[in-house]
Amino acid sequence: MPRRRVKDGPGQILLDLTGRMNSAIEEPKPVIPIVGNELLLVDGANVMNATNRGARMEILLVLLVELKKGGAEFCCIFDANVRFQLRKSSGIRVYEAYLKLLDTYPHQFAESTGGLRADELLLQRADTFKQRIITNDRFNDFKERYVWLKDENKHLVKFAVVGHELQVPSLGILAELQHTYGKLVRELIVLLGNQRST
Repeated sequence: MPRRRVKDGPGQILLDLTGRMNSAIEEPKPVIPIVGNELLLVDGANVMNATNRGARMEILLVLLVELKKGGAEFCCIFDANVRFQLRKSSGIRVYEAYLKLLDTYPHQFAESTGGLRADELLLQRADTFKQRIITNDRFNDFKERYVWLKDENKHLVKFAVVGHELQVPSLGILAELQHTYGKLVRELIVLLGNQRST
């Protein structure tokens, strides 16, 4: 809820629009840039479902293009039901492109099997290889097993869709979403280059 400043300085007090007092807004989180060829894990279904309009692959594609442009590598992991969500919300063309990405780039795109949540795969990899996860999930069901989840800001990279833009503040990403789907797929394929499976 928007707030207006009532008192400035240490211990400042803020009022929200209802007039209730709230504690001061936290300082913005520092930008933790992409380091070298850092491999970032991507919660595929979470990113595609960032809005209330069903699974939107273009949100994911914009993110992945921006990551590659920034020098990062990625491993995007999806729940098994994503293929059905995509077919229903985006049609056969997007569904077939999704299957092609899974088949052509198995090191960058993976799908969990039925009965195994993508969350489990993401968290195990993040724990084992000390990788960050791009997601808005808080993984509450896993906080006892992975105690590092209590310090979300170090390990979970949050994002938002604001209007027609994708924002990932901690990575310094602010990208327009108004691209044609086909153009995004072609751009990503060019950026992935020779990383195809053999």
